[in-house]
Amino acid sequence: MKKVFTAAVIICLVFVSTACSGGENPKTSEDGNPSVSDAAGSLFDSLGANPAENDSGAQNQGAPANSGLVSCGQIFSTGGLSYNIIGLRTESFEDGEILLIKMEIRNDGAENKNYETLSTLELYDEKGDLCDNEVFARVESGLHGNILPGGRLVGEVAFNITDRAGGDYALHIGEFYEYSPAIAIKESDVGMTFAEQFGKTTPDVTYSDFLESDELTIKINDTSTVVDNDGQKLLLIDISVTNNGSESTDLFDGLYLDGVYATSGSKLNRSLGRYWDYLNYAIEPGDTKDGVLAYKIDDDDTVFYMIVAPDSSNYSQKYTLGFSAE
Repeated sequence: MKKVFTAAVIICLVFVSTACSGGENPKTSEDGNPSVSDAAGSLFDSLGANPAENDSGAQNQGAPANSGLVSCGQIFSTGGLSYNIIGLRTESFEDGEILLIKMEIRNDGAENKNYETLSTLELYDEKGDLCDNEVFARVESGLHGNILPGGRLVGEVAFNITDRAGGDYALHIGEFYEYSPAIAIKESDVGMTFAEQFGKTTPDVTYSDFLESDELTIKINDTSTVVDNDGQKLLLIDISVTNNGSESTDLFDGLYLDGVYATSGSKLNRSLGRYWDYLNYAIEPGDTKDGVLAYKIDDDDTVFYMIVAPDSSNYSQKYTLGFSAE
């Protein structure tokens, strides 16, 4: 009995000794409080990974990472899309400060993806508090548009970081407002540019300037570019639509135009100047209407595509019309 008691005491002493020596005291700043980097580390640890310990991901840069947090410049894949932060900068905005995140998103699936940020991205600071999405902030190019299979989208999204403690953040990514911790943003990352992972090749798409359905025939007759009075370069699309049905068809309903895009996936903004949009006119059976659509483009944009749904009873059936304009 005495031996058993002695053994129990020894085991207890070993346990206490191990518990006391198993960790180090947290680093503190000069005022005795935990440092910002330690606070950030605890935030990222609670989210599932500490970016400072993500050496395996850094050694395998470019490989998909689907769990925990990856570092800026690495790829996070979810929901058939791959995300990559390729640049970070800050700007003043309405007496505050915003963080602008430049991202590259690739469509890994077999169908078109209509992408927007409000239901897919959230940013949290070191304390785990949500940063507001500044939808009215001026960005280089918006992070929204149609991404073709194998294609990519590049743009910026802005978050308000006014009066945030520290400079570390966690970007959460998801779909339909269900998010997961994805990419760690460290204070030292801000102001940096990271390499683009997906290249700049044109998506593998069979381009056509002609489409015929039971309801409509759509043909792109000509494309050209002009510069308006404000110095903005415009893409002009001369298009004709024929009513193949037996009833009058309103073009606004019959030609479901899901936007015109540059090959980068960026959606083009409509220009309403002196170039006219005829989509509200009706077409009688057998008749054809011609018109011109105008869109704002960048100087280096030369190849484009248009997403259309030519059947008013089935808007989910979409087709791609592709064209170039030198």
